Amino acid sequence: MTKYVTEAIGTLLLTFTVGLTSDPVAIGTVLIALIYVCIHKSDAHFNPAVSIAAWARGKLSPGELAGYLTGQFSGGILAAGLCWWITDVTFYSAPDPSATTLQFISIELIFSLLLILTYIMLIYPAKRRKNPVYGVIIGIVFAGCLLVSQPIAGTGLNPAITTSFALFDYMNFGDAYQFLPVYILAPFISGLLASVLHRILLSEK
Repeated sequence: MTKYVTEAIGTLLLTFTVGLTSDPVAIGTVLIALIYVCIHKSDAHFNPAVSIAAWARGKLSPGELAGYLTGQFSGGILAAGLCWWITDVTFYSAPDPSATTLQFISIELIFSLLLILTYIMLIYPAKRRKNPVYGVIIGIVFAGCLLVSQPIAGTGLNPAITTSFALFDYMNFGDAYQFLPVYILAPFISGLLASVLHRILLSEK
């Protein structure tokens, strides 16, 4: 149970940061801190797509996956509500109006794949965490992915965050929910692809 609560708290703090500032550097820095603080209680995913990849690699059981996802979405929803209460504004993610659907999907797929593959390459197997800068690398990659993808696809790459903000946007009669199929499915597909690449790249010759 502790690891699921840890995932909820970590996702809450990460989502809260996104809601207060969409600055990729700030978001990446907070993720770095959360990884080092939480890695010994959970695997510090804070992203359902990373958990999907871990499950596909056999690092999580189906029951553990359900617990991780429940914690992540619960933490995200709580954070989105807290942001709304504090700022009186509902943050939401949306692609640039000039972006085509293909561009939107492609950006979400490519940079979700890069982020998730980096994540699981650096934390699985656990012995790879002996490199003390693994958390810094993950945070920098997340910030870099956001810097590149935000102008076209908005603040995505994490289904718990985008879904949570879309929920409160909908409660305020917004229509950001229309982008959720891409914000949810693209990272999940990338997570499955990352698990395959992880297996190939770590396979013994």
